[in-house]
Amino acid sequence: MRLKERLTVNETLKRSLRRAFLRRLRRRAFAAAGATAGAAALLVALLWSSSLLPARWGETSHVLAADWSVGEMKTVARLDRTTLAPQGYAASSAGLYLSASVGGLYRLDGARLEKIADGAFGDIDLSPDGRTIVWSTGEQLGAYDLLTGEKTVWLKGGAAAPEAGHAADGPPNEAVYYERPVFQDAHTILLTRRTIAPRETHGFVVRASEIVAFDIRTHAVTVLGEGENPAPVPDKGGFVYVSVAREVPDPEEADEAPSLRPTFEIVYRDEGGQEKVIAHGKDPAVSPDGRYVAYVHVPQTGSFDTPDPPQDALEGVWLVDLDGRTARRLSFNVPAPNAIRQDGRWTVLPYYSYFKPRWAEDVRSLYVLQSTNVDPGGEMRLIRIALDDRPPGPAAVVRAYETATLRGDDFFALRLFPGDQLPPMSNPRKVGFAVLRAEDAPNGERATIDVAEMWSYTSMPYASMVRVRYTLGQEGGEWRILRNERLGEQSVALDERFDSPALVMVDEAGKQTLFPVSEAREAFGTTDAARPTAIAYLPKHGEIIIALADGGDSWIGAYDLEQGAFRLLDRRKGAFAARLLASPDERLLAAELVPPAGGAPTVRVYAADGGWSVDLGERLNADLLYFDEDGTLYTQLSAPGYRALVAWTIDAGGAVERRP
Repeated sequence: MRLKERLTVNETLKRSLRRAFLRRLRRRAFAAAGATAGAAALLVALLWSSSLLPARWGETSHVLAADWSVGEMKTVARLDRTTLAPQGYAASSAGLYLSASVGGLYRLDGARLEKIADGAFGDIDLSPDGRTIVWSTGEQLGAYDLLTGEKTVWLKGGAAAPEAGHAADGPPNEAVYYERPVFQDAHTILLTRRTIAPRETHGFVVRASEIVAFDIRTHAVTVLGEGENPAPVPDKGGFVYVSVAREVPDPEEADEAPSLRPTFEIVYRDEGGQEKVIAHGKDPAVSPDGRYVAYVHVPQTGSFDTPDPPQDALEGVWLVDLDGRTARRLSFNVPAPNAIRQDGRWTVLPYYSYFKPRWAEDVRSLYVLQSTNVDPGGEMRLIRIALDDRPPGPAAVVRAYETATLRGDDFFALRLFPGDQLPPMSNPRKVGFAVLRAEDAPNGERATIDVAEMWSYTSMPYASMVRVRYTLGQEGGEWRILRNERLGEQSVALDERFDSPALVMVDEAGKQTLFPVSEAREAFGTTDAARPTAIAYLPKHGEIIIALADGGDSWIGAYDLEQGAFRLLDRRKGAFAARLLASPDERLLAAELVPPAGGAPTVRVYAADGGWSVDLGERLNADLLYFDEDGTLYTQLSAPGYRALVAWTIDAGGAVERRP
C-alpha cells in the first residue's frame, strides 16, 4: 500500500496537514480572570456529600493514574466509516449521542440506534442537566434542545464571521471556525476558535488558534488564550488544553511547509492561571472527580530505528494524573504493515488510531473511538474501557481474554496476550468457554488456568470441545498470558459417506460412529431429504443436539449418547437452523433460525431438558454469537451503518430480559 493511501486514514497526519502552521505557536499569557467551574463544580460537590456516589468511589481517592488497571475493553458499537462515522459523541445516563458525518443526530441506547434529528451537527457535548446538545460544524456554533427538538444557531463563522477580515477586492482573506465545544458549567462553553487564511499558492495557514469562553445567556465571547481542545476540570476549577507547536525552517519564510510532525503538549491551567505540561498528546478529557486526564498519546516522531517500535512509542489511550505525577497506558497498538525505510530510518504508522476519549458518569469507565489505518472503507469502533483499582487475578485475565476473542475485540485480547494469533471470527468460530481449573505456582511467578472452549461452524454440522491450558506471568504489576497449549479435543461432525451419512465423534482415542442420519430422520419424523445443518455437544449431559432441514422446514432434537435414544425438541416451519449453541452449564440451547428465501434471522432459546422454549422477541439481522459462563446469551444486531452486541438473560422458567 502506498504511503499516500495510508495517510488519508491517519487522523494525526490529516489534522497536521489541514491546520498547517507557518509559525510556532507560542502560548500567551492567559486572561487573569478565567471562567470558573460554576454549576459543574457545585454538582460534583453535592455528589461527594450525598449517597448518590457509588460506595467505592470514595475509596479510590488515593489511587494514582499508574495504579489503575484495565478491567475490560469492549466494543459498544461498530460504525461504518463511510455512512455513520461519528464526528462527535457525548455520554449520558440516557445513552450515547452521536453526530454522523453524513448528517444527523442519533441516540445509541444499548444496541438501539435512533435518529433524533436531521442536519449537520459536527462536534457535540451534552449540558450538565442532560437537556441541551451544544454543536459546532466549524462554520457555526449552536444548540439543540432534546425536549423540544429546536435547533438554534448561536455563532456564525466561516468567511462571513464578523471577526473575519476581508480584502478590498476578491475573496475574504480570513475565515473563522469553531471546534470542540464543551460545557464548563450550565451557562459557559469552552471551545477552540481558529482563524485561517488562504496561501497565495495553495492551501491555507492558521492565523490564530484560541481557546474562548462563550456565555450562552449573553452570547459574549471571551478569549482565554492560545491553544485548542479545552477540557474543564470539575471541582478544582481551571481547564486542560492542548498546545501545538511545529518546527519551520525559518519564521520569515512564509511559504515554507512546516514539519508534518507537530508537538502536542497537554497543559493544565489551574484556577489561578498557573500552567503545567502534564503529558504529550491530544484530545484530553478530565474525569468527573477532577483527578485524572484521559488522552490520546501521540509519539514525538513517526521515524524509528526499527519497523517494530515499543508500545509506548505508538499512538494509544493513556491516563495521567491532573498534576502529571504518574501515567498509565490503557490501550494496545501494533505497527501497521509496510513500514517505509528511508535514510536508515523507518516511517511507521500505528495499526489503530484513537480519537476523542470521553468519560462515562463515574471515574471507572470511559469511551473512545478507534479505527484502523489499513482499511479506509472499514469500520470505526466505539469502545468502553472499564478501570479497576485492584489488578485482576490470573483467572480473571483469562476470562477477559476469552471473552474478548468471542466478541472480536482483538485490541484488548492482544493487550492480555501480546503476540498471539487470534482465533477467526469466521468458521470455525469459538462460541463459548468455561474455566475448569485455576492454579497458582508455589513461587507466585507463574499461574496456570485450564479452560474448555466450545467451537462451532455456521450452516455445517460440527461442534467441538477443546481443552486449553494458559500460563501467565506478571508484568508491571499486572498478569499477562505468556503462552497457551492445547490439551485435547473432542468433536462431533457429519461423516459424509456416500451410502449412509452418519454422525461421528472424534477424540484422542480415534473416531466413533454415533448414529446414521437415517435414524434421526425416522425418530424426528422428517422427510427423506432432510439433512443436518447444525450440531451442539453437551458432554456433561451426554447428549448431542442436532438440527435437520428440508427446504423451509427444520427439526431440532436430542440424542442421548448412553441410551442411544432420540427426542424431538422442536419443529419449525419457514426457517432452518443455521447454528446451535449450548450454554457452558448446559442449561440452555439457542438456535439461529434463517428464512430460506432470505431475510433477517430469528433466535429461539430452549431449556436443554425440553421444558420450554421462547423467541427473543424481535428479528435480528445479525449473528448468534456466544454464551458466557453464567448463561447470558449474546447476539449481534445489525442495522444500516452500525453493528452492536445485545445481551439476553433467560431465567429457569424462560423469562427473557434484554440488556446492553
